[in-house]
Amino acid sequence: MGGYGFRKGKSIGVHDKLYAYAVYGKKDDKEFAMVSLDLLGLFNKHVNKFRKIINKKTGIPQKNILIHCVHNHSGPDTVGLTDIKGFFIRTINEDYFKPIEKGILNAIIKAKENAVPSKVGADKTETEKRLIVNRREPLKDSKYKIGVVRIDDLDGIMRGLIINYACHGTVLPSDNNYITADYIGYIHKTISKISKNKVFSIYFNGTCGDLNPNLFDFNIKLEDIDKSKLYDSPKGAKGSFKRAYEIGSSIAKTAWELSKKIQTNPIEKIDVISKDIYIPIKNILLKHDFKSLLSYTLSILRLKLLLSLRKISNLSYYNFIKINNEWKLKTEIQLFQINDILFPTLPGEFFLNLGEKILANSPTDKTFLVELANDCAGYFFSLDDFLEGGYEPSMSVSPLGGTYVVNKIIKLLRNVNI
Repeated sequence: MGGYGFRKGKSIGVHDKLYAYAVYGKKDDKEFAMVSLDLLGLFNKHVNKFRKIINKKTGIPQKNILIHCVHNHSGPDTVGLTDIKGFFIRTINEDYFKPIEKGILNAIIKAKENAVPSKVGADKTETEKRLIVNRREPLKDSKYKIGVVRIDDLDGIMRGLIINYACHGTVLPSDNNYITADYIGYIHKTISKISKNKVFSIYFNGTCGDLNPNLFDFNIKLEDIDKSKLYDSPKGAKGSFKRAYEIGSSIAKTAWELSKKIQTNPIEKIDVISKDIYIPIKNILLKHDFKSLLSYTLSILRLKLLLSLRKISNLSYYNFIKINNEWKLKTEIQLFQINDILFPTLPGEFFLNLGEKILANSPTDKTFLVELANDCAGYFFSLDDFLEGGYEPSMSVSPLGGTYVVNKIIKLLRNVNI
């Protein structure tokens, strides 16, 4: 199992199954597929392998396929970097990817076969309960609106919901050894129950890099939260399947109530923009004092070590390339448009404030962020967050990465016609 450094032992059983969910869309000569997986993450190299197979079987252009992982920490280890061994040897079991490939392909084929002329509409709303806590800044009243895209047939009958929120898939702690979809699974079960199995749901996780599920009382005062308990450890706060249900069902019920108020319109426009980007992975010296110099020197040594190990360890799945004698990380961003609804994608775990910056620069409030999309390139944050330290910067290849990717996304958004 992946996602926790403190986890001991392997899976002892399945509490609830993991799924691949897919939405297919087409307008004139444009078609796309958006997939959500109950997994921790997938590297871009695996994503591109899956895309080639999907394209061959369905005809959907490879760059019009989004493969997103909800960042579930209670599934198989598809990343291989939560255990220190993964940085020095290859530990990923490639057999894991066979059922993943099959699940993705089957989901997209079914979605395309079942596609009918549709109408869509979208809106967002606040949560009633405090479902999330900022792991790094508990005193910050962090919020992320629940977003809903309603999909109707042409008779106005609701057929599907795309639900967007931002919360780490870590309700179940490292001492859980059962396979589960965490709170995300309860979102789908609740929608299925409310709709009497007549409405399909798919979930996309937003910028949850520093957002933990609230494992305390839902009415807890922020000043009463013990920061040390927000990180998984023997002394950390422990979640449960009951709390996973409470959070997942709350998101689903809020989304359902909102969906009943959403007006839908026929699909007039579909577009997908995909762009390869090259993130600079060099470090920077911000201050000329001893502490900064030491930090800078250690980061250079760490980078050299990572690059030297990239051919023999799980780091080989990163797309490190050298351009003009400078190391870069090749990854990608996308922008999906359905009428006036936008889905920008992000290739890793992004802090909330970066997501807020993207949303503030979007031409429409109907913008739904999708992180861990087509890649799992580590943590992305602002320079201020980098300087604060913590374990997240150690799981990043560049202190400049967050700003770099956000600026690229904003540039795409500014060229969109709504």
